[in-house]
Amino acid sequence: MFGSEQSLVETSPLRRYITRIFGELHYGIRVRSWYIREALDGVTNPSYILDAGCGSGQTTFLIARMFPDAWIEGIDLNPRLVARCKEIVRQGELSKVRFVQGDLLDLRGEESYDLVVCQEVLEHIRDYQTVLANLCHVVASGGTLILHTPAEGPYQSESFGCRRFRRGLKNNTV
Repeated sequence: MFGSEQSLVETSPLRRYITRIFGELHYGIRVRSWYIREALDGVTNPSYILDAGCGSGQTTFLIARMFPDAWIEGIDLNPRLVARCKEIVRQGELSKVRFVQGDLLDLRGEESYDLVVCQEVLEHIRDYQTVLANLCHVVASGGTLILHTPAEGPYQSESFGCRRFRRGLKNNTV
């Protein structure tokens, strides 16, 4: 069940029970997970995976279920969310999943990953070109980089997300 790991750190018994039974109730996260699952269908047997900008870890845990033999690292800037994810890993006894607090601007590529997933992150970073270059640098040769950002559409303003930065790009390329 998508997001059911979150029940391990819920403080309210009712929320813990509901999350354990139904998984993550946040509709937006569930929809985004569908796109990630669809994109991951074509990926075969990655050994090392990075969830860049992992937030509260729902995508990281989804990937862990899809690729149980892979080593997975989630990185996020928010120390509170990383601490929550570490507690889920500890309580869930997930030996191949780890979380670190860090800035994607400082990601230098000491490690390389067969699969890098960056979901709903770039639109929040002013210097997203550097982060994108860093993500490309840490993908192993022959590896896969999956990026997911909010799509243009009638429900978003022109000032939201990556569009606010595109004006400064030549031919909308990085």
